Amino acid sequence: MLSLLLRYERFLYLLLLVGLLLFIRRAWLAWNDLRSATFRLEEEHARQRLQQSVIGTLLSATLMLFLFMASALGGASPAPAEPVPQSAATPGTGTPPAALDTPTPALPAVEEMESRCDPQRVFIAYPEDGAEIQGEIDIRGTASIENFGFYKVEFAPADQPLFLTIEVGRVPKVDDVLVQAWDTTMLPAGEYLLQLVVVDNTGQPLPPCRVRVRVKGE
Repeated sequence: MLSLLLRYERFLYLLLLVGLLLFIRRAWLAWNDLRSATFRLEEEHARQRLQQSVIGTLLSATLMLFLFMASALGGASPAPAEPVPQSAATPGTGTPPAALDTPTPALPAVEEMESRCDPQRVFIAYPEDGAEIQGEIDIRGTASIENFGFYKVEFAPADQPLFLTIEVGRVPKVDDVLVQAWDTTMLPAGEYLLQLVVVDNTGQPLPPCRVRVRVKGE
């Protein structure tokens, strides 16, 4: 609600200011009519208009004050607390503290894992290791483990193993097409690594299956 008021702050200020001026003008006219009234009915009518105008004036002024306070409070954001640096040594001594939290060792990157091709679980059947490929090809194999999460097929130049994903699959495959119609015509001729990674439903990758292939130029 506060953010909505701040977004339309100028428009609301203008609207309330116009209303305030109209109510003041109406109250002035009603006051003049009340002073010049000669009949009781005219006097009562002028008095009612004067009361309504005064109420409207007070209400407009109150809303403007509320909007001003909301704007002042909303615009003042507390400064972020500066992090307290943790010293590597115990205060007052030059030696490190006796007990420190030991960080959990990070899992090795998939690219750093040793290739393990298991025909029953993680396996690239085609293309075979050392094969020459050209044009569009289907990559076949097996990606099927207990607690299966997903699989991904990746490639990288043989001398720069920074893998790029070709396809991700959410359904286990057994001696089936993992990637359909992979277009190699956009790749420079040379040697590449194909990599199949299968990940379980906890996010833990198994060692990949890799094959080395050679892309033939057109």
